[in-house]
Amino acid sequence: MASPFVLDASAETFPTLVLENSARGLVVALFWSPRAAPCMMIMPRLTRLAESHAGRFLLVRLNVDELARLARDWGVASVPTVKFFRHGQVVHTIHGAESEASLRAALERYLPRAANPARLEAQRLFQSGEVDAAYAKLAQAALDDPDDPLLPLDLARLMVRNGEHARAHALLANLPQPAASHPEIERLFLHLSLILAAEAASEPAALEARLGAAPDDSAARFARAARRLVDDDFLGAADDLLELIARDPQWEQGLARRALLAVLDLPAFPSQEVAECRRRLASLLHR
Repeated sequence: MASPFVLDASAETFPTLVLENSARGLVVALFWSPRAAPCMMIMPRLTRLAESHAGRFLLVRLNVDELARLARDWGVASVPTVKFFRHGQVVHTIHGAESEASLRAALERYLPRAANPARLEAQRLFQSGEVDAAYAKLAQAALDDPDDPLLPLDLARLMVRNGEHARAHALLANLPQPAASHPEIERLFLHLSLILAAEAASEPAALEARLGAAPDDSAARFARAARRLVDDDFLGAADDLLELIARDPQWEQGLARRALLAVLDLPAFPSQEVAECRRRLASLLHR
C-alpha cells in the first residue's frame, strides 16, 4: 500500500512536495537510481524510518535517471544522495548508503523537539516589552538544558527582532559545538555575518578603491560580497566569495566557504548557475 509519508517526485511536483512542504516541517529527499545497488540498501531504511516516525518528516524520492537536470541543479554528483530540506533550503546532506542507526541519529538532530515552556514565556515577556526579562528567561533555560540548541537560537532571534544584530552575532559565535553546527544556528550566524559586513562596508567607490589597492584584503572582499548580496547581485556576491576562498581559504575559520554554500541554497540564486559555482568551489578546495 502507498504510504502518506513516502512520495515520489517529478520535476513538476518537486517545488510543492519538497520546497513548499519544507516550510511546514522536515522533508528528506532521496536522490536515487534503480541501477545503483547502494540505493536499494538505503531506500528501505529511510522508508522504515518514515513509517516509524509517522509524519514527523516526509520522505520524497527522486529518480535521477528521470530527473538528471534537477539533480544537477541541487549539486547531486553521485547516488544515493540524501538531502534534508527545511524552509526551502538544504540543511544537511548525506552521501552513500548510511546505516539505519546513522540515519536515525541524523534525523533526531533536525526534527523539532518538544516545546520548552520557557520559550513561550520568553515570547510573552518580549511582546509585553519586558525585553531584558525575556532574554534572562531564555538564557537561564539554555543553562538548564544545554542540549537544546533552539533555546540560544530563540534568544538570538529575539535580539535580531530588537535590532541587536551585533549582540546576536556574538552570542552565536561563542556557542560550543555541536550547538554551533546546528543548521538553523549556522544559517542565522551566516546571515548576521553578511548583514554586519554590509552595514560596516564603506561606500561602493571607497570599497572598490580599497580592493584595488589591496586585492588580498579579505575583510573588504567579504564586505563587497555582502553589499552585493543586499543589492540582489547574487552572482557578483558568489564571485567575491569564491575569490576570497581562493586567496584566503582559512579567513575567519572558513567563513567565506560557509557563506557561499548558504548563498547557493537561497531560492533566489539563479538555479542554472548553482552547479557551476559548486564546481568552482570543489576545484578550489581540492587544488
